[in-house]
Amino acid sequence: MEESAPQTFFGHWLNKVQLYLCSAIASYWEEVIKGVEWQEAREIKDQRKIEKPHNPIEDKWKENIARRHKRKVDQLIGHDTLEKLRQLKTELDD
Repeated sequence: MEESAPQTFFGHWLNKVQLYLCSAIASYWEEVIKGVEWQEAREIKDQRKIEKPHNPIEDKWKENIARRHKRKVDQLIGHDTLEKLRQLKTELDD
């Protein structure tokens, strides 16, 4: 059973102060928790960037392979046909 609040002015004022303090503390901790979650997400993102080192030689190699593949596909199919196929695919997806 809950105790009923005192009916005096001081009791009423004390209940208001208690309610205000409790809500202020709850709001403070909610903000702290959100800040911690945001920092953790940022740290995880930074770790992923660190784990994947930038290798310019490998990037250039992949770029050349992609260019060579595109050239071979254009020779086999033809650029016009490839564009028509892409357009049909987007129309079918819609």
